[in-house]
Amino acid sequence: MIHVVVGDLASTVADAVVRPANSRLEPIHPALRRLDEAAGPRFQEQCRVQWELGVGAAVVTRAGDLPAEFVIHAVIGTSPDTVSAD
Repeated sequence: MIHVVVGDLASTVADAVVRPANSRLEPIHPALRRLDEAAGPRFQEQCRVQWELGVGAAVVTRAGDLPAEFVIHAVIGTSPDTVSAD
C-alpha cells in the first residue's frame, strides 16, 4: 500500500521516499540539498552517475542516514533550470 506524506523527507519514516532529481541525480531544489546533507556521505556517494539519465528514469538507492530504507530518485529534468512549477 502506498501512503503519500507531504512534509520533511529527511525525517519521514518509510520504506522509501521519492526524491526529484535532474539527469545527473543532483537535487533540483534547495530543500533537497538539505535532504542530501541529512542522508550523509554514504548516500551522496551513491548519487554519482557516470552518464546523464533520461527524463522519466528512476534510480533506487539506500537512504544513508535517513529514517527511510530507500530513496527513489525520479529524474524530472536535465538541469535545475528546466524544472518549474508549470
